[in-house]
Amino acid sequence: CASRYDKKDRETLAEKKNKYYVDLIKNISPQDLMPGIERFILESKSEGIKLAVASASKNAGFVLERLGIAGHFDYVADASRISNPKPHPEIFLDCSNALNIQSQYCIGIEDAQSGIEAIHAAGMFSVGIGVVVTSVPPDLALSRTDELSFKRLSDAYSLWLQRKPTD
Repeated sequence: CASRYDKKDRETLAEKKNKYYVDLIKNISPQDLMPGIERFILESKSEGIKLAVASASKNAGFVLERLGIAGHFDYVADASRISNPKPHPEIFLDCSNALNIQSQYCIGIEDAQSGIEAIHAAGMFSVGIGVVVTSVPPDLALSRTDELSFKRLSDAYSLWLQRKPTD
């Protein structure tokens, strides 16, 4: 139980856990990308779409480098840049601000319920991949990453934007 440890002990344990995690992720490579992700990124970039990553991990940049896709992202927001974890919208709003795009013109892609809630709270269109919905459903639900395509998201987002009330 975390209450048995003081703040310094918790920080030490978290640092130790992170070191083990970093040692594990040193072995990842582009072959570890989820199916369809590279294709989707390249489609989006060819359409002139700005891309950002909103990760709860402090190691997001390192992981993107190891996967060989870091250069495709215009911005990376990770746990070191925010004060409030998901489902708070801070990390998604940080991304939209960094890209200089109003949040209603952003699409967030998530694999966790707390992320879907954060995307909604940020006022963005949400795509849930493999998410088991317990409360707030995503605007577009996909079973697998290889179902992602620029056209599919663009079509669903256009319909969402038409239905969205104006502020």
